[in-house]
Amino acid sequence: MGLIMADDAYDARYLEGAPEGAGGLDLRGVLAMFQRRIRWFAAVAIVLMVAVIAAGLVVPPHYTATANIVIDQHQKKLLDTDTQSNAAPDTNVVDTDVQMIMSYGLADRVTRLLHLDQDPHYNPAMGPGGKDAVKGLTPDQVYEETVANVQRHLKVKRSGLTYVIEVAFTSKDANAAAQIANAFADQFVVAEVETESGVDTSTDKGLNQQLASLQASAESADQAVQQYKIAHNLFSAEGSTIAEQEVSTLSQQIAEAQADLADKSAQLQAAQTQLQRGGEGSDVGAAVNSETIRELRAQEATASQNVAQLSANYGPRYPDLIKAKDQLKDIRSQIQQEINRILSSLQAQVAAATQRLASLKASQGGARGSLIQNNAAQSGLLELQRRADAAEAVYQTFLNTSKTTAATASVQQPDARVDVHAQPPINPSFPNMTLFAAAAVIIGLGGGLSVVLLLEYLDVGIRTGADVERRFGLPYWGALPDLKSIVEARKRAASKSPHDYLLSHPLSVFAEAFRNLRAFLVLKTTDHTHPQVIAVSSALPKEGKSTTSFCLMRTIAQSGAKVVLVDCDLRRRAVTGLMDKPEAGIVELLEGKATLNQVIIKDDKTEGWVIPATPATGGGDTLFSGEAMDKLIEHLRANFDFVIIDTPPVLAVADSRILAARADLTLFLIRWGQTPPSAARAALDILRDTGAKVGGVALSLVDLRRQSKYSVGDGSYYYKAYNAYYVNN
Repeated sequence: MGLIMADDAYDARYLEGAPEGAGGLDLRGVLAMFQRRIRWFAAVAIVLMVAVIAAGLVVPPHYTATANIVIDQHQKKLLDTDTQSNAAPDTNVVDTDVQMIMSYGLADRVTRLLHLDQDPHYNPAMGPGGKDAVKGLTPDQVYEETVANVQRHLKVKRSGLTYVIEVAFTSKDANAAAQIANAFADQFVVAEVETESGVDTSTDKGLNQQLASLQASAESADQAVQQYKIAHNLFSAEGSTIAEQEVSTLSQQIAEAQADLADKSAQLQAAQTQLQRGGEGSDVGAAVNSETIRELRAQEATASQNVAQLSANYGPRYPDLIKAKDQLKDIRSQIQQEINRILSSLQAQVAAATQRLASLKASQGGARGSLIQNNAAQSGLLELQRRADAAEAVYQTFLNTSKTTAATASVQQPDARVDVHAQPPINPSFPNMTLFAAAAVIIGLGGGLSVVLLLEYLDVGIRTGADVERRFGLPYWGALPDLKSIVEARKRAASKSPHDYLLSHPLSVFAEAFRNLRAFLVLKTTDHTHPQVIAVSSALPKEGKSTTSFCLMRTIAQSGAKVVLVDCDLRRRAVTGLMDKPEAGIVELLEGKATLNQVIIKDDKTEGWVIPATPATGGGDTLFSGEAMDKLIEHLRANFDFVIIDTPPVLAVADSRILAARADLTLFLIRWGQTPPSAARAALDILRDTGAKVGGVALSLVDLRRQSKYSVGDGSYYYKAYNAYYVNN
């Protein structure tokens, strides 16, 4: 492709956009995208993971307890000989029972049984909102809402295709969850009994009267026995009278009291012996086992260490040392007070044990006297007990007969039973930290990926040659590095400026980038000539035009060609700022106030020349559009191989359009990752409308280390591989 494109070809490529072969999934591009956004990806993923796990830890735990009910119609009827009674329950029956357990009626029974209407977890009037939560509701409506809340915490389901119904209840309290789940299961069975078990209420009145008479006789005989026991103090337990048990218990307690007294006396004597030997009581067993003394000993060790350290570093009058010694003294005083308290406690325990032993021995003497009196009254008790046993036997015989008759009259038995009662769960059912951890990973990775994609979507800057060709349909003339990206800070400071670094490091990647740019300019076109007048332009300020123009001038001068750089940016005059302050420049030259020889300055480090710029009182468009500018360009064209024009930004002022139209070729610069594509497109449209020939686009101020993560498929992608080939430092 030629450097100077025909207008038709330029328009076609500019409008078509993407080059052929674009499209499809580029795995290297995806990997590069993650590499350049890895910090954002990791930060967002970690934050989201921590947030989800923290939410799981903060959420109050809920516990779910489950009871199992078995539907068994094989036992439905006790005495029914109908063969259909032994049939397995229909699946619809099981589903119906599930709905019955979940019904309002059963929830009402459980609520009343366990007084759940007094629990703030279920009663909205007692909850966080208080009376405001039930404002406008009647007491009955509040109760109905309470029962509905209980129902919301209940979950009932059939276990697969079996005849087992799982009754699960969720609560913030594990014990309450088990209690309420069991209450639902038990009350369902009770309801089944009330529904299916009929008790015959028309039993013969004579049978009832006889049962009542026998019961009264048995109770009267038993009452006579109890009154006799009360009168003679003959109450017994486990086959012995109270007097016998009292004597036995007192004997056992006396033995325990004697052993306790001996133990406490031994402890007290050991403590006293230790004190008599001159000890401070620190080795007394009670003192050794004292948690308080252990804590004080630990404090004493710390204080002693502090005193030792301060004594080693400071004199005896150092305030912190005096304070530390006082603290140590106070701790030791507390230890001694605690030991004295323990010794005093041992003495009090010995005294209390002695008094307890004396009291037990006195009580034992009185109990033995009562035992002698009770033995004489045992004969009368035996006679009364025989009568009571006989009356009870007659009553029980008749009662069993009555029960058998009632069972025979019964035609239904409950067809449900509680197979497994709920137990308080150990682990909460919510939050499930395993699921929270899995959700944290999924949400974290998804959030990180979303942020990466969002950043890629929002990153509209031009970063690669493919971006240039795809968006603008123009040749890509390479990347001009930002010196910061290839040179260490200390060595960059020594080189002072990019145009000096260009000369001091001719084998660097920075210098090679400008030699590549020069190579584009000297390539022969169809008429075997190279462009002489080259305008360097960009859409916006601070995109590296002046630095690029100056470095390009020096690079061309090093090749032996005659080159002059004209600073036509009358507002910033960045190129002029790199030279000694001139007395006259392009403005005076075009206005006829100075000659070319008076304004042109030779570069002190190369064979290149510079025409500086001085402040202009008027607009540059009038100055550069005149005949004087045309004559100057023709004169420079005749005396130099290359004429480089540093122009102002296209979108800022009109000067750049006029200058680009007079040039053989325009080099358009786009700042890497900074220039909005819309601004660059607008500037290129303006240049095209003015008739400027835009030969190509170069990316300026490129961070080569970062660009390798964007430029998948072009030369910059392999920067790490070929960087060692250059001498950058």
